[in-house]
Amino acid sequence: MLFFKRRQSCIAHKATGKKLWYPQTVINGSTASTLHIAEQISELSGASPGDVFGILRDLGIVMRRELASGKKIKLDGIGCFRLIAQAKGSGVEKKEDVKASQFNSVRVNFRAECRYNTVTRERDCTLIAPDLKFAEYGKPLPAGASSNAGDSNSQTGGGNQGSGGGGL
Repeated sequence: MLFFKRRQSCIAHKATGKKLWYPQTVINGSTASTLHIAEQISELSGASPGDVFGILRDLGIVMRRELASGKKIKLDGIGCFRLIAQAKGSGVEKKEDVKASQFNSVRVNFRAECRYNTVTRERDCTLIAPDLKFAEYGKPLPAGASSNAGDSNSQTGGGNQGSGGGGL
């Protein structure tokens, strides 16, 4: 279950001049920690939670090393990671004047794995549940609905962190 709050845009709509309303996703509860993820993987795989936790921790170290060497990383069922550097200023006039010192920030770009079904001609993202439902945060869930596959129907915790998205 993905939760949303109603948010009004800070910017007026070009055509109407009105500030429109949109649904904006919110985090329901706390962040799923590495230990929590390790425990879930342990239940699926039979490996101990400690072993899985260590592997996940080491995954970050290995990914950092591979990304620093200029490689793109593809994790099956998850997606691709790569580094992207931004250059400051407006550029230079001559090709010879381009230097690495023009970069002022580096970030990790992540693209979730998507698959294309040639029969249905639809794309699906492996990290998005095909039966994903939306519910308004703070409102009672519909009968029989669950906020998470392994949890009860309670909505506890934060919920104030927005997705940073705007209108559709």
